[in-house]
Amino acid sequence: MMEKKEQSNKWSQIKSFLTEGSNRVKFFFILLSVFLWFLSKLSKEGYTAVIEFPVKYENSSPNKTLGKLPKEKIKVSINSPGFTILKYKLRSFSSLKIDLGQVERKLDPKNSYWLTNSDLSIIENQLDPDVQVRSISPDTIYFDFNKLLTKKLAVKLKLKETFSKDLGIYGRPIIKPDSIVIRGPESELAKIPFIETELLELDGNEAKLKKQMDLLLPKNKGLEFSSKKVRVELEFSKMTEASINVPIEIVGLPSKYQLKLFPENVKLTYKIAIRDYDRVSSSDFRIYADCSDIESNSDKRYLTLQSSNYPEFIESIHFDPKRVEFILSAK
Repeated sequence: MMEKKEQSNKWSQIKSFLTEGSNRVKFFFILLSVFLWFLSKLSKEGYTAVIEFPVKYENSSPNKTLGKLPKEKIKVSINSPGFTILKYKLRSFSSLKIDLGQVERKLDPKNSYWLTNSDLSIIENQLDPDVQVRSISPDTIYFDFNKLLTKKLAVKLKLKETFSKDLGIYGRPIIKPDSIVIRGPESELAKIPFIETELLELDGNEAKLKKQMDLLLPKNKGLEFSSKKVRVELEFSKMTEASINVPIEIVGLPSKYQLKLFPENVKLTYKIAIRDYDRVSSSDFRIYADCSDIESNSDKRYLTLQSSNYPEFIESIHFDPKRVEFILSAK
């Protein structure tokens, strides 16, 4: 209790001293003197401090771009008046600009580096005139560059068909433009095989459809696109299933042999628009057996069939059988 009473008495004495008229004036001049002394000290040169500055890299070649971003901040040891150091400590500054063409040294065509302490004037010239730069950390900053290339990519229509199986798209969808050009870093372009449209849901209620659609463009940084939209045109038709017998062609058979296949034809089924039903003949298809390795595989019992040359206006193609037996004999 006695201690609290003593502390209360002391505070009362101080409060009385500060509020007394003449003492208030004395206290003001003491504060003013301290402030002026502080200003005098700050105005003198010879203070050293480490300041962290943001940096921005500029003027790279128009045919390359930075891949992995280098250090976004550097620590600069400076010698200057105290006022300047206090200003740098209290204020936030726009980035120091680093001209890559001026500072970078080559490791190889893709990689280079900057020895930050090799030319301190690059930083010093962007600071106040009374600042002397003593050193920079880190002492080496590495740059990873990517070549800027252009790549032409096909546009693919992303479809969801909700109409019945006896209805289909007639012919190929028309997409304008059917491809776009992308410009960007080589490493990013390598990841993109094609470009898709937004999902188009079809119900087949109309005979034709014309629609402008957005492209599903990759979000990778640094990519530029020649187009972000395409125009899609579709025509619909009633479909039917048809079948046809196609003779099997023999290829690659050594001239000293003759070959008999069992069977010699395959049954090929497909879907086709009713309006095109009479356009198809067996010569529109090619089913073949490759016999080029038949001598080296004497225990072979079957030949696997392969196919090519389908008309563009048919779809859902299947053939049976997929392999055939054979008899091989010398001529």
